[in-house]
Amino acid sequence: MNLGLDEYSMIELRELEQQVNFDSIASKMREIREYQWHFDSDKQMRMYAHALFNRGILTTEFWSYGGILHYVPDPKTFSR
Repeated sequence: MNLGLDEYSMIELRELEQQVNFDSIASKMREIREYQWHFDSDKQMRMYAHALFNRGILTTEFWSYGGILHYVPDPKTFSR
């Protein structure tokens, strides 16, 4: 597992968490069960993944170097 801790600091993550309501996003993701985002940078994508992971949301990345972050509602049934 790579949370990208070499790409950003915990201070940067806390600042992002103050700007974005990740609790609300996590709640919506659990409700919808299919969710994805496109990001222009790996750093931003990994920070979102980290913040969501802290809220019990597992994600996976498609398309390295600025790609798509996908929600994994049930890790037991997930396949790429």
